Formats: sequence, structure tokens, C-alpha cells
Amino acid sequence: MATRRTTTTNRSSSKNQRKTKPRVTDGHKTSSGKAMFRMFMGSRGGKFLVFSLITVLIILLNILFSRNRLDVFLIILGVELLVAFAVILLRLIAQQADLDR
Repeated sequence: MATRRTTTTNRSSSKNQRKTKPRVTDGHKTSSGKAMFRMFMGSRGGKFLVFSLITVLIILLNILFSRNRLDVFLIILGVELLVAFAVILLRLIAQQADLDR
């Protein structure tokens, strides 16, 4: 009895192959997180958050440097406040000088 042999051929013609299109992404969807973060940081809430984080960081560094001694902490804090006041005052003077020109 003869067995019938069947062979399967792998048909790889261009008609049978599925063509995949490159994925087109919308620029807004891929960068929406970055755009929203920038919008938030430009708002009052974002500026307040940055200001609060910097203030907390400075106070924690002052506590670390003063080694939990109140008198040294207050001296460091006072010096920082004087320096910040001087920097702000100089910036305002520079801005006013630019406006006068």
C-alpha cells in the first residue's frame, strides 16, 4: 500500500504577506506629560511648590550644619536672610537701571 506524501510549501509571495504600516504617533500624546509639567511649573502653584521645596531644603541644611544648636541655627538663618535681601535688592536696582535706559 502506497502512502501518499504531501508536502506543504511555504508561500511567501508579496500578495499573501501582510504589510505593516509604520506607527504614526501624535506629537501631543507623546509629550503631553512634559508639556503639562512645564505648564504646571509656570503657574502659581508650581512656583509655590518650588519655593516651598527650596525653603524646606535650606532649613534642613541649616539644622544639619548647626548640629541642632538653636543659637547657631538662628545665626546661619539670619545671614542667609541678609544675603537673600541684598541679592533681591541688587536685582531690583539692575532692573530699574535697565528700564531707565
